[in-house]
Amino acid sequence: MSEEFQKIGRYAATSNNGFKVEVNYARGVKYVDDEGEIQIESELLVKPYRIHLYQPRDPVVMERFQRILPNLTRALDYLEVRFELW
Repeated sequence: MSEEFQKIGRYAATSNNGFKVEVNYARGVKYVDDEGEIQIESELLVKPYRIHLYQPRDPVVMERFQRILPNLTRALDYLEVRFELW
């Protein structure tokens, strides 16, 4: 059991490190921290069930995405959401 995270919904968690992750299979993954909110586009894949996360095309958003990726990875692992990054 992770001491960093607390579930705030079926596919949502908050971290004691100051960020929140919400997975919505229809709309993507939302990451919120003190810098603001970033919406990461995703697609549901099957056999096995997992989500595909799309990397942002905008260079400024991509730089932030790369910084938050370790936090995002830990949160998705905690929520037991399997994912792939393309």
